[in-house]
Amino acid sequence: MNTATTSHGYRHRATGTQRSDIQGLRAVAVLLVIAQHFWNVPQGGFIGVDIFFVLSGFLISGIILRDIQQHGRVRLPRFYARRLRRIMPVALFVSVITVVLAWFTWFTPQTLQYTLDAIWSNLWVANWHFAGAGTDYLAHSSNPSPFQHYWSLSVEEQFYVAWPLVLTLAWAIGSKFKKPERAVDIAIIATIILSALWAVLFTDYRAQWAYFDTISRACEFAIGALAARLGARRKYSHYLGLVGLVLLIASAFTITAATPFPGPFALVPAIATALVLLPQQQTVPVVIGLENPVMRWIGDISYSLYLWHFPVLIFMTTWFSNSNLVLLGCLVLTFGLSALSYYLVENPIRHSDLLRSWEKQERNQLPSLWIKAGNLISATVLIAIAAMTVWQFMPSKYAVLAPQTMNVERASATTTYNTLEEVENAIASSSQSEWSNQLIPSPNQLTQEQMGEAMAPSTSCAVGFGATDLKLCEWGASEESAQRTILVIGDSVAMAWTPAVVAASEATDRVVAAGVGSCSIMSIRQEADFEASGFAEKCATTREAMFNLAEKMQPDLIVIASATGGYEYQLNEAGQIITDATQKSENWEQATAQTLKQLANYTSHISVLGSPALTGDPRSCMTKTGTTADCSAELQSYQQEKETAEQRAVESTGLGATTVTRFDALAVTCVNGTCPVVIGEYLTHTDPTHITQAFAESLAPLIKPVLQP
Repeated sequence: MNTATTSHGYRHRATGTQRSDIQGLRAVAVLLVIAQHFWNVPQGGFIGVDIFFVLSGFLISGIILRDIQQHGRVRLPRFYARRLRRIMPVALFVSVITVVLAWFTWFTPQTLQYTLDAIWSNLWVANWHFAGAGTDYLAHSSNPSPFQHYWSLSVEEQFYVAWPLVLTLAWAIGSKFKKPERAVDIAIIATIILSALWAVLFTDYRAQWAYFDTISRACEFAIGALAARLGARRKYSHYLGLVGLVLLIASAFTITAATPFPGPFALVPAIATALVLLPQQQTVPVVIGLENPVMRWIGDISYSLYLWHFPVLIFMTTWFSNSNLVLLGCLVLTFGLSALSYYLVENPIRHSDLLRSWEKQERNQLPSLWIKAGNLISATVLIAIAAMTVWQFMPSKYAVLAPQTMNVERASATTTYNTLEEVENAIASSSQSEWSNQLIPSPNQLTQEQMGEAMAPSTSCAVGFGATDLKLCEWGASEESAQRTILVIGDSVAMAWTPAVVAASEATDRVVAAGVGSCSIMSIRQEADFEASGFAEKCATTREAMFNLAEKMQPDLIVIASATGGYEYQLNEAGQIITDATQKSENWEQATAQTLKQLANYTSHISVLGSPALTGDPRSCMTKTGTTADCSAELQSYQQEKETAEQRAVESTGLGATTVTRFDALAVTCVNGTCPVVIGEYLTHTDPTHITQAFAESLAPLIKPVLQP
């Protein structure tokens, strides 16, 4: 677009079809997102998405309102045809390439999950899908989906569905009172206020969901719409653009993953973007920064850049490493693929005759208010149905795949380890080899169902934190005929140990398990390693329910275990996470001793099973192109400190007639500080924390002695 310098020191845009500063803002947005994903600098680079939302609200609202003013209505077929030509072709193209590459890279469970991610993403419901799956977009997950970034496209697409109907309905209502524009303004302002309030409340309640939530983001689109309305009415100081651009950059460097987001701080980049959009003239610094040829070109290909950058990052770091050299290669490849997609797919199809027939479907009369209201209600119902469908078939928080998505046969041990030396030899023999489908379970069958009945999603006896009505799983002899009753209680790690306890028990034993996900059996105040409001209090409530169960049952043996996460997220008296290693260790020792003393009132024998070593996440590190060494992890000091603290508590706590024994899990999952995910013929873990049923059963001979008084 041509510009001319005026005597006032700023440039004035010549009339044209495209604002160069908007292309520059698109460039800023996508570059911030890419930089944050690749290098986590700036930490607030994710505000690039908020810039896109405001731009969409600004541009789309202008299109809609011009259509209403000129034609008395929104020509919806024409509107949707143009949006589809703009959005879907390149999104589908990137999705197909990504899915094909995924099938050549990962094994069936992971690839099937990515395929489902692609389907939900292209059905415009990725945001609900990933929110329901427990995705934390601001955290650097070890297992991100290459389609995770499609969530923002789904939010935009949902906006495209609903917003024309909202504005049309507002215009129609206003027309009844001869004030259609005022009604539109009221609708826009009401959307901003209500959505912003909802975002603040929802972020405080459940930030991960709020981040993906359409309603929480609606205020950003509406801010763009308000900027379009205000900008069309009067001229604004050209300095507003400079203030807005400075505020945007400052936001990127001051907002972090710890900032309450989107409510209320997403309003900062949203308002900053609106400030840049308001002036009809920009200062020279803004023109130089946003309207130079490089930024305009990046803005042109920004949509393709956004689509390509995350799959490129996931594949390249999976195939190679996350070194700066590889990341630089990711950047070059992203720009190359994006340019090709823009010139060969995105732009040609956008200007093609695809769906042109929709644009010719015109109505002769203005639809009645009732028709418009019906359209809005219909759109709402369809969105609700889509949301419920996603909820039904999404993966659970802990599962790679929902049980109804992929049925697997739970593998059992075929051989067992009788000595620690056998385990060490097995680790050494399988430390670096190609992945084999002869492993137990097979890589193509590795879902969370392989954890065993007590913890597998389809059969789990673990309840949610805060529950007092515990769910019991039972094995072995009946209550009436059992010569010994064994009660296994604790968190998900305790439940994952249950197959080993069952395999090590006698035929005349009765084994009962009851657990709670993420909540330690040790008497600590703890936070969760994921977002959970009031977790410490709810965890204490369910822990007390497990103690009450032990008191009621009076079992012969109580088996307990606790994940490393509980150790890492201990809280002090002020409710803050303990960071000092010594204090953390001492607190855990005291909490373990307190739990042992309480349980000693209900049994004559307590067995403490240690937490297996953390490994790499097999869902992402287990690839057809790699080796088993890719999933090995180094033993971290805090893991050893936790086990040592438990051992001190076992040795120093006097429990009278109650015997306490303990099993060192690190000894059978690590050698010389290296912790593999393959030991002998067994895949040991379903994820970094939980062991498979087959591996647990293989350790039964080693665990059996600690189950004896």
